[in-house]
Amino acid sequence: MFGRIRHSEFFKNVFTLLKGNVISQILTIAGTLILARVLSVESFGVFALFAGTLSILQPLATGKYEVALPLAKTIFEAKRILILCLKNSLWTSVILLLVLLLVPDVLFERMGVLKLKPYFGLLVVCFFFGGLYATFRYWLVREKSFKTLARAQIAQSVTTVTTRIGGSFILADALALILGYVLGFMVVVGWMLRKSDISKNFTIRKEENSENISRKFRSFPLFSMPFSVLNATSANLLIYVFQITFGTFVVGLYTQCMKVLTLPLNVISASFMNVFYQKITQSNQPKKLYLLSFFSSWILGFLILSPLMIWGSEIFSFVLGGKWAEAGSYAVFLIPLAVAAFATENINDTFGMLLKNHVLLIWEILYLSVSIALLFYLRGQSVQIFLFAFSANGTLFFLALAGIGYWLLGKNK
Repeated sequence: MFGRIRHSEFFKNVFTLLKGNVISQILTIAGTLILARVLSVESFGVFALFAGTLSILQPLATGKYEVALPLAKTIFEAKRILILCLKNSLWTSVILLLVLLLVPDVLFERMGVLKLKPYFGLLVVCFFFGGLYATFRYWLVREKSFKTLARAQIAQSVTTVTTRIGGSFILADALALILGYVLGFMVVVGWMLRKSDISKNFTIRKEENSENISRKFRSFPLFSMPFSVLNATSANLLIYVFQITFGTFVVGLYTQCMKVLTLPLNVISASFMNVFYQKITQSNQPKKLYLLSFFSSWILGFLILSPLMIWGSEIFSFVLGGKWAEAGSYAVFLIPLAVAAFATENINDTFGMLLKNHVLLIWEILYLSVSIALLFYLRGQSVQIFLFAFSANGTLFFLALAGIGYWLLGKNK
């Protein structure tokens, strides 16, 4: 049995991406070890606000139409989706720029993001290239160009890490982190264009444009896009709550803790998700693949993170420096949430395959609403109480989502 799995196309594709992600994450870890000792905790807090805000806005760039690329039945249909995503990325970037220029500072201050104002230009640039990256990534998944994807991720990490380390000596703390992040997206997009035939599909003949592709796949902007926005808002909710309540220092501690927890999981997830989505769309036993993917992810996640549950503060202090010891104490509260999110994320694309994106949207609305109500109820409490309640609530919601996905898969005969 294990021999068949090891030699299967699914395993080979996962392993191809895994190699690229391992190298990419090793570079990221090496950069973090250096930067954590050089830069201030507050600078990581400002960057967290930047990255969190971008992740909330990013689904608006393409309308999530890129997720439909592997579902396209013909190359002509895929080309129309590709061009639609490119156009959406361009005009939504222009709209974002205008909004950032016209909205008064008092609103940004109430939202806890006024510290980002000097970086609004970089935010728009990263928003645009992030839309291109998401689109090209799903195109390469459709074409099964997993080697190109793996090498692109390495190029992105090299650019990000080297820019940040070099920039830390000549730029302001937060600017070095943000600039490296933006340049990483620009380089990975360029790499994908250079090493693939994506650019050959930027034009279509008139006779190929007979179908309204935006209408056919309207469930993605109607349901997947709002879900992704709400999901990112839920994931980053504590950043804004901590920024308003405790300040940038606590934001830096919290986000560095989450980064350490999710970094090893992302090595697997970034490889697994792309192959899982392509495989489950063709599998004759989707329920078996779904359960195997979810439970193996759950067990693996806890095995990887278990040392941090016991020696969190000691590990953070030894690896990152004494100023990060408090961040390690947060780990015991956040590990269940990190593992539950990891296991569920690996199988989330099942809802898109089943065209049940509205279920994800309803779930996310409930999750975000309960989370906001919970944090509002706990206002004035300690950081630890916030972390425990937020983690317990999120873990239960992610487990419920996984169960719903399995039930829907069973109904799809």
